[in-house]
Amino acid sequence: MNVQSIRKKFFIRKTFFSFLLAFIIFYFLLSKINFENVVKIILNANIYFLIFAFLLYYVSFLFKSLRWRVIIGNVGLKTRLTSVYEIYFLGQFVNSILPGRLGDFYRAQLMKMNYGIARSKIIATIFSEKIIDLLFTFGLLLISVVLLFGTDIPKWIVQLLVFGVILVIALFLSLMFMNKLRKVFFSRIPKNTRVISENFERSYLKSINFKTFPIILIYTLLLWFFEFLIFFLVTKSISLNLSISLVIFTVLMANILLILPITPSGLGVVEAGVVGVLIYVGLNKDISVTAALLYNIVNYWNQLLFGFLAYVFSKKIIY
Repeated sequence: MNVQSIRKKFFIRKTFFSFLLAFIIFYFLLSKINFENVVKIILNANIYFLIFAFLLYYVSFLFKSLRWRVIIGNVGLKTRLTSVYEIYFLGQFVNSILPGRLGDFYRAQLMKMNYGIARSKIIATIFSEKIIDLLFTFGLLLISVVLLFGTDIPKWIVQLLVFGVILVIALFLSLMFMNKLRKVFFSRIPKNTRVISENFERSYLKSINFKTFPIILIYTLLLWFFEFLIFFLVTKSISLNLSISLVIFTVLMANILLILPITPSGLGVVEAGVVGVLIYVGLNKDISVTAALLYNIVNYWNQLLFGFLAYVFSKKIIY
């Protein structure tokens, strides 16, 4: 058996076990509720709120694509918004079927195949996206926690915020000293690897500048606004009246769990987090699981279904 077949076999097993883990989590969640009651709540949900949430999901993708278009424009790639949107959406579809956030690398590969730009440059722009979202996640989390809990902040949330601060500082320090680290550790490695490192470093430093930062900031605020609005509409569809701070806190916790690359698009893990937060603040299990399931339909199955259609009909894909 050659190396490629071994890797393929390992990859298939990893994907299988990631979906298995997701369905084990779902089974655990569903085993703790009154299933008939949850079905009844779903059937009585306000369909108009859910349709609006579905539509806003694609609006949020518009602002994600607009932001990424600005970022990749800073490293020298000028292209149409429709193309950026399509590639971004295809990347998210791959994320929904494969673990490890591989859709982000697929996005970079699509850019290389369609526009001839080096993968390392695109990965640098995606890394910039992640840094921006990480800063917003923990910044907004701090604000929502103060509004939600006041001075009586639970210990585990304080620990999470401390971890976030340490992570952000560590990332910034590593990027500040990237040039020195590259010279120390990459001096004896092959030339091709050094070129990849240099491309990544230069592209990352160019990806965000003072001229384009204000528009990147506006797009980031708007895409997060729609993320919060989507969950708010989902909860309103089942007559839940959550405070804005709780909506923000729940969505941010879901996005933090999404960082963990153990299941496709955080399938199961995110829903468990949403249920955990809602139960923690006093909601009953049935309504909490219902909210998580509807949120899953809007954010995951919606993405999976229409992402598959995009994948089938797109001319930009690679197999």
